[in-house]
Amino acid sequence: MLKFTRRILPVLIIAIPLHLNANDQEHEQHEAHEHGAAQLNLVQEKQSILMELHLSGMDVLGFEHPPSSPQEQAAVTQAEQKLSDTNTLFVLDSGAGCQVRSAHAQRIAVEHEAEHHEEHAEHEAEHDEHKDENHSEFQAKYAFECTQVNALKRIKTNLFTLFPSLQKIQAQIVTERGQTAHSLSASQPDIELP
Repeated sequence: MLKFTRRILPVLIIAIPLHLNANDQEHEQHEAHEHGAAQLNLVQEKQSILMELHLSGMDVLGFEHPPSSPQEQAAVTQAEQKLSDTNTLFVLDSGAGCQVRSAHAQRIAVEHEAEHHEEHAEHEAEHDEHKDENHSEFQAKYAFECTQVNALKRIKTNLFTLFPSLQKIQAQIVTERGQTAHSLSASQPDIELP
């Protein structure tokens, strides 16, 4: 997986910014920790599909602070397991013959930036009492190998059902057929591949 990621990551770094203008890029960077929003990157190379998902800890757990009790630690562990269960999260076109190669999710502490608070007054008011604390997000990585990757036209997501506070997912897709960006929602949860 590491070798595959090293080959694909440069493609993501180059291709996605070409698709987005400078203002969108700045906005996306600040959205990385927006409650109710997630970021999904998908890359297809040959027969492989690699996805990376970022969600706020609030949307996954209902809290963002470091777990402070056995119950909160158990909730983090359960969330990591839930986000690693590709069969529950995604439904890939069956004709593509895709099999999971790897799936991994983890909670990541994110330092709270004062600048971020200045630009997002609502977020500042919501977390005024927690300015000095770290927040968290979940990062999940998935790799699939498909026997008929050209038959993969759509990936159904169940993220909105599993995480009800999630309102939108910004998805960037890069395939050998082209690149695109979509905003997914509970009413339009499917990833359409170019």
